[in-house]
Amino acid sequence: MRIASKVKRIWPGGRAAPSDYPMSEETRAVFQKALRAMNGAKIPYVVGGALGLHWYSGYWRAAKDLDLFLLKKDVDRAIQAMRAAGFVSRVKHAEWLAEALLSGNKVDLIYGMGNWLQYVDKSYIDQARPAIVLGVESWIAPPEEMIYSKAFVGSRERNDAGDVYHLLLATAKKLDWRHLLDRFGDHWEVLLSHLITFRYVYPSHRTSIPPWVLDELLGRLKQSRIEPWAGGKLCRGFLLDGIGTYSLDIQEWGYRDARQEEWEELQKQDEKAA
Repeated sequence: MRIASKVKRIWPGGRAAPSDYPMSEETRAVFQKALRAMNGAKIPYVVGGALGLHWYSGYWRAAKDLDLFLLKKDVDRAIQAMRAAGFVSRVKHAEWLAEALLSGNKVDLIYGMGNWLQYVDKSYIDQARPAIVLGVESWIAPPEEMIYSKAFVGSRERNDAGDVYHLLLATAKKLDWRHLLDRFGDHWEVLLSHLITFRYVYPSHRTSIPPWVLDELLGRLKQSRIEPWAGGKLCRGFLLDGIGTYSLDIQEWGYRDARQEEWEELQKQDEKAA
């Protein structure tokens, strides 16, 4: 893919976006080194997290780390590229995350979802937006994939719902809604819950959500009220909060863990594809 030499964009408020992000010079230098290492090794990746959110919406919060999304098959190469650039790099969570550390700054190499639901796939790469990030030619994660991954972060310690709503505020009218619905799949209720809350948070922007999207989701909700649940005692809580809020449900109350079941199914698919 060819990276654009210059990207012009306008925030929802109509202001021209700055070409850089407010952070310490040390952090900026580390993040730039990471981006150049990935580019130099020709590893496909996209920038997400705080920097991706800022690129789409103009909303800024202090970036604790640089989130780079990449394919699982490229993780080992990325780790080696980071080590060659001076980072201490390792796989942190085998299900989804490696990390690279330098001078107290962290780069997350994300190849799956934190709730183990899915690996990063080609849609992240193929639909990425070319951008200049911290002065380095890069790629920004598609907003659909950012919304999807953030929609499941709902623990007491961290909740990304606000990020979802800021992304919707900035991109709803241009989203590939069919792709987004297909991405959520059987977890469509998570998407519906966020869309309802978005309407509440930003009532003047409720028309940004295409009517057919809500019609389809509410139609599914209506049908689900008619059809009894036949899946036994299943708890999906760990898909939203993996810290431990729902441990009692699994350990003592007899509920099956949907996250574990989804992970086992993902592993089977991975083995078939190998």
